[in-house]
Amino acid sequence: MDVINFDDFKNIIKRYLVITIPVIIIFIFMINYNENKSSEDTKQYIINEQIQKSNIMNFFINDMFSEMHEDLMLIKNSDEIHTYINDDIKNLDIVEKMFIRATNNKNKIEKIRFLNDTGDEIIRVDNENNKSKLIEKDKLENKINSYYYINTKNLRDGEIYISKMDLKMKGEKLQIPYTPLIRISTPVFTNDGKYKGILVISYDAREIIDVFEKYFDQKQFSFVDYSLLNSEGYYLHNKDNNKTFGFMYDTRKQYNLSTQNLALWNQINSKDEGIYETDDMVYYFMKLDKFSSMNKNTNENYWIAISSFNINDFNIVKDNIIFGMNSGQIWMMILLIVLFLFIITLVYFSKKNKEQLNITEYIAKNTNDAVIITDSNNTITYVNKSYEKITGYSKEEVIGFTPGNFKSGSQTNEFYKDMWKSINRKNYWRGELWDKRKDGILYPKDLSIYKIKNKFKKDDLKYIGIFTDLTELKKEQEYIDKLKDYNIDTNLPNENLLFKLIDSSIYRNKDKFFVIYFSIENYNSIVLNSEDNLKYILDILIKRINTILDKKDFIAHISKNKFVIGISSLKSKEEIDNFIKKLISISKLSYFVKEKELYFDLKVGISCYPNDGKNANELIINSNIALDKAIETQGKYYLYFDKELKEDIQNEYDIKLMLNKAIIYGEFSINYQPQVNSKTGDVIGAEALLRWNTKKLGPISPAVFIPIAERTGQIVEIGYWVIERVFKDYESLKEKIGKNFRISINISAMQFNDENFLRRIKESIEKNKINTSYFELEITESLLLSGLKQVNEKLNELRKLGFTIAIDDFGTGYSSLSYIKQLNINKLKIDRTFIKDYPNNDDGEIADIITNISYKLKLDVIAEGVETEEQIEYLKRKGCYLIQGYYYSKPLAKDEFLEYLPLT
Repeated sequence: MDVINFDDFKNIIKRYLVITIPVIIIFIFMINYNENKSSEDTKQYIINEQIQKSNIMNFFINDMFSEMHEDLMLIKNSDEIHTYINDDIKNLDIVEKMFIRATNNKNKIEKIRFLNDTGDEIIRVDNENNKSKLIEKDKLENKINSYYYINTKNLRDGEIYISKMDLKMKGEKLQIPYTPLIRISTPVFTNDGKYKGILVISYDAREIIDVFEKYFDQKQFSFVDYSLLNSEGYYLHNKDNNKTFGFMYDTRKQYNLSTQNLALWNQINSKDEGIYETDDMVYYFMKLDKFSSMNKNTNENYWIAISSFNINDFNIVKDNIIFGMNSGQIWMMILLIVLFLFIITLVYFSKKNKEQLNITEYIAKNTNDAVIITDSNNTITYVNKSYEKITGYSKEEVIGFTPGNFKSGSQTNEFYKDMWKSINRKNYWRGELWDKRKDGILYPKDLSIYKIKNKFKKDDLKYIGIFTDLTELKKEQEYIDKLKDYNIDTNLPNENLLFKLIDSSIYRNKDKFFVIYFSIENYNSIVLNSEDNLKYILDILIKRINTILDKKDFIAHISKNKFVIGISSLKSKEEIDNFIKKLISISKLSYFVKEKELYFDLKVGISCYPNDGKNANELIINSNIALDKAIETQGKYYLYFDKELKEDIQNEYDIKLMLNKAIIYGEFSINYQPQVNSKTGDVIGAEALLRWNTKKLGPISPAVFIPIAERTGQIVEIGYWVIERVFKDYESLKEKIGKNFRISINISAMQFNDENFLRRIKESIEKNKINTSYFELEITESLLLSGLKQVNEKLNELRKLGFTIAIDDFGTGYSSLSYIKQLNINKLKIDRTFIKDYPNNDDGEIADIITNISYKLKLDVIAEGVETEEQIEYLKRKGCYLIQGYYYSKPLAKDEFLEYLPLT
């Protein structure tokens, strides 16, 4: 037997070492490369998570600021604000109530206020413990020097200013507990572009901070720090509370990223998002643009979300193979001394795999996401606690099985084929799918799957799945989606969903389809004063309407008192007529609230597909046109749309626009119709009559434009123009009129009720230096509905100024003799309708009665619209001698009237 001597053994060892040492060195470098690659993959995974969280936060912030913008514009464009601003601040109470309702409906609203053009708070409603409080007048403040007033007052109409997030102040001190606030504001202008002030809504911003914490919770990766900063570099949120809102505290102003880490701050200012690394620190930042969906006017147009971590914190087992490291020399000595290198290598590989598993387990234990690991056969080998919590399965129940054993069956085979194709090609897949919990309930999840290969053992393959339960996020999204499509008070489809329902019905039926647009009119005051009462009554009404609706039909809630019904089950006008009658009938049934019977009327407009529109937009617009006309028409509960109606509406719209500029363009003029004493033939007065000759359409009858001006409120300014014009004409008339001559001026009910009426009358008298004894003001009976006491007080003031007062069109309106007897007036005017058909179709009896009433009440009486000698003679016999009408003269321009006077 050959014996190996010592020299031979030495040579063998030398040769063995010459071969194995290079192999060991190669292994060392390979292992070191793999460790670095593992660290890089882990770092990228963490950054991807922070990107996802930042994107979710950006979506939430944009959605919240869109809601703020919508709240602001809804209030700014409301009828209450419009009326208040354009009627010289006479409707303050309705705006106060609207502010209170808005604050009650939105707990996030901390304060709503309106500041006038000098910065004074006119209205302020505070939210105190989720309850609205109207601030007393003596506690309102001047905010002209506030930054939000300064930044808002010079904006154009429709532009907004959004403040930075700061803390609520109480007096000169910060309010405790701290409340972060954001203010959104916009300027308010009258119809003619005059600046009236600003509307400001303050929001409690705690929800933004709470959501930021939720999505960046340090429990997910305990070694990841996160902060929210404003565009100036100050912290809005940091886990060190002493750093937050540094700009509010003199002692914290040093906590600013621009001074603490200038290099990182320069990176942030140079781009919208990115990764910045220094030594072992990794930073990911994203600018959260909270204005991307709205018109904005502010310097602070973003916040910054920053996540940071030290790679040493998650890289648990540092590379210990490189020469010169703490344990490296020990390993190298062992490797050089121990002869059984293969055994040592196996031990080393086993250790290395354990290190990699430690990294995976460390991340899995410190994340709120579920983690599941399978082997190359897709058999589950590991799940973390979050997996057990989300699915309801314990690790003992799933280890050894494949994930396919727990599928919901909601996804197709094609879905899984595409998923595995991506995993095998890209080593990665991410998507949403539905799975089943242990209790059988399906739930949505956001799943990422990573394919992990062992660099040293080609057959050693693992799959790591990481998923988030999306149940709560889906619920939040469903709620947001529902708010977009449903009215929150009645749970009916809103205008957004209505368009989809109508277009869908048209597409399915391709036959007759009716849109019934109705409005609830003439509310009792008790309903108007209580949102709860209104909701209660609407619930009852909707239930009653549902009893007459077919399953094919639907009802939508458009605004507070407006609804739309879509009808595809009925095909003829006669059937719709019957349906409308039922609708109006059930609306008139009793409603009892707090033992009081309430009532209201319905007004209805109807359009029909395809005659009145080919899509939802056209049908809704045209049914609304018919509704508006029905509301204007007394005695009509419902109207069908037709083309003539649309033309009338368009003409009326054009007239409204032209009326706005008629005074500026000098299109108005005054004609004077003589008033004659039929007994003597003397001209005892004249009525000033407004005429309008447009550049675009030529002359427009007062019967057309006066009602439009009254509906739009334009009649008020037009009325003041008439007074001013007549007072100026008086200068050239006064030399030719007698002592008892009166020029009559018509005063509309809206103008009479204007709170500035007496002031402006006095200003015109003073300005034109006129003798008021030559003027008579004509008011209508409808004024009496606003209250006898208030009307009489104003009439007494006018009488003191020297005017005489006449009731115009007497007998066509209120006609309460008890009221007439108490009014401080001089004359009754018989309307032309009571004499124009005499003697053929009218016996003149009403004119006779009015004349007798005048004498009994010791009032003068005059008849207008008199055209024939027979009518003159009849009125003389009855004792009415004052006459106005075409029998004597048509209305005359001022120069023609001057020529007329000498002839009498």
